[in-house]
Amino acid sequence: MHPYFVRPLEIDVAESISFQQRQQADLESENIKAEGYLSDHAEVDSELNDLLQEQHNTKFAAPLPFWRLCVLTERNNPLRLCLTFVWHHALRWGVRHGFS
Repeated sequence: MHPYFVRPLEIDVAESISFQQRQQADLESENIKAEGYLSDHAEVDSELNDLLQEQHNTKFAAPLPFWRLCVLTERNNPLRLCLTFVWHHALRWGVRHGFS
């Protein structure tokens, strides 16, 4: 039996969107890097790296949609945030346009 997808009648977005506040001091965007990006003088954003690792290792399970949105906010500036959109690779099968 092969897996298949159906369109749900409704989605409880509270189950698919999470908010997390940074624990470390706010970092200047020019001095942040993810592993392997920007210059060697930039500071590694360990909280973002941890969030990405956690999301990568979290399985998708029905009845929740096979996507998640994670919002990482800064302690001292709630208007400054990082959005991480995570989706199951099967959602891209056969799609020619959209997220790339």
